[in-house]
Amino acid sequence: NTAQLLEHLGISEAAIVGHSIGGQMATRFVFLYPEMSTHLVTVNQIGLTDGRAGRGYRPFTGDINAAPDPLDVYASAVRTDTRRYVNWKPEFIDHIRIRYGQSLSGDYPRLAYVRSLGGNLRGMDTVVDDWPHIQTKTLILGGEIDGPNFPANARHAVDVLPNAEVFLIPGVGHNPHEEVPEIVSAELIRFLGSDAH
Repeated sequence: NTAQLLEHLGISEAAIVGHSIGGQMATRFVFLYPEMSTHLVTVNQIGLTDGRAGRGYRPFTGDINAAPDPLDVYASAVRTDTRRYVNWKPEFIDHIRIRYGQSLSGDYPRLAYVRSLGGNLRGMDTVVDDWPHIQTKTLILGGEIDGPNFPANARHAVDVLPNAEVFLIPGVGHNPHEEVPEIVSAELIRFLGSDAH
């Protein structure tokens, strides 16, 4: 648990930053532990809408394919990662290698279980109802080209969060910290250097 880790390290307050599903987890952390959170930054957070309606309850079964076909895993990783970038660069292949390498690991069943658990969390545990209660200073940051509705959903989140601002980067996708790290770094430094709360 992040709160216990911070306490163990003697850290009483921290800026909480999360990307993608990490943004959803960061939002929930700040909701639960506002006294420990100076700032909240989400980078291309998933879960900016409540997509549960009409989907029915999906219990987490923990069922995984413990021995996936390596070619299928590689093809899936290529499809997933290449669509997350607007301007593909060869160095982004490292993410595909990591995902593919996990499937070859002896620890793959545990890794697949955690990934499946995260997918269930993403679909069934929304944070949108937490937003009105989060007083922590918040930055919704992201590349604009991350699905058809990301810019509108990000702006809506800022309208609901009491102390939030948005910074969208044109021509960039789901991983702006890789596509334009200099822009993301400058914006993080600016925001995190501002007064908390």
